[in-house]
Amino acid sequence: MTQQTFAISGRNPRAVIEQLAGNLTVQPWERQEISVETDGPVAVLQQENDTVVIRDCRSDLRLRIPAIKRVIGSIFTDIEARQVDRNVAIEGAGNVLLDGVGGNVFLRDTYGNADLANVSEVVELFATGGNLRAASMPRLRSQRGIGGNAVLKNIARSELDAVGGNLSLEHAETAAIDVVGGNLDADGIAARLTCNAVGGNADVSGSADAEVALSKVGGNLQIEGAKSVRSSMVGGNLRAAVAFPPESHNHFHVGGNTRLYLPENASLTIHAIVGGNASGDSATFAHGGGFVNLTYGEGAATLNIHVGGNLRLFGGGKPRRTGASWADFTTGRAGFGREWADFGHEWASFGREMGRLGREMGRSIAAAFSEPYQPGKYD
Repeated sequence: MTQQTFAISGRNPRAVIEQLAGNLTVQPWERQEISVETDGPVAVLQQENDTVVIRDCRSDLRLRIPAIKRVIGSIFTDIEARQVDRNVAIEGAGNVLLDGVGGNVFLRDTYGNADLANVSEVVELFATGGNLRAASMPRLRSQRGIGGNAVLKNIARSELDAVGGNLSLEHAETAAIDVVGGNLDADGIAARLTCNAVGGNADVSGSADAEVALSKVGGNLQIEGAKSVRSSMVGGNLRAAVAFPPESHNHFHVGGNTRLYLPENASLTIHAIVGGNASGDSATFAHGGGFVNLTYGEGAATLNIHVGGNLRLFGGGKPRRTGASWADFTTGRAGFGREWADFGHEWASFGREMGRLGREMGRSIAAAFSEPYQPGKYD
């Protein structure tokens, strides 16, 4: 067994691990020392200023690292590990960089950024104070929030509870997110994307089989290439190109304007309430607000949409239509038209409120990491 302790004099200690044949376990303590313990041989174990370098370790490796929260002069230890054959478990670190892990990864209470790549099994995060970058892994789960931005690439399945800043997804099978405080940018969604709330704008592109469910979007929403959209409340404008497969039911509530790009020879029934104008490629269906019912083809799919501004439809063929203006509904129903005319203003207010809540959420997550470190607090 090798056991050695290295004194730390500065405020930015670091441990660098390369080529580890076993498991890596890192735990915090309130000493200004890095403790290294391993059961097998180590080719390199040395200190360079406040950096401890461990290279070519042939067994499990256990570290104790400084994690000292002060009003002034906190000390957290950065961890860099490359080519770890088995599992990694890290708690109470500063920045974390992992590249090439043969097993699972578990990070708890990381006070800096996390940069993770090429993990063979599951990654679990519990309270991440800074930004997250993760690439090339089968599954990632996050609880108790990511304080900054998150960029995820080539992850088959992602499950996130809250991202304080912006979230970027690239090439994912499925992704399930509770709340994004900033903007959501999702490119290459293969199967399914769900998100309860986005404080800013959302831009989503998916495969022809992708299902999208974005419950609330404070800003603008753009969707390209998805099969269906279950339900979305949008504070700003909507631009969408959706396949609308037979028997699907799609819902939008939009505060601003809407532009819909329909598939060729669409089979879709649209029930729309608009505050402005509604028009297609060669016809105007409502002017100055109204109810619009349109049937394309056999009308096998259904779209219910409320638009505070204008509705513009592109493609889909020539619909059969019925419609009405607000004037047709004023007799005997005083105020009905005026109430719907205020629809766009109300949803614009919704968008501003969502944006404010998103910013507050980001600050709240970041503030949680200003508390003194308490081992086992969230156990």
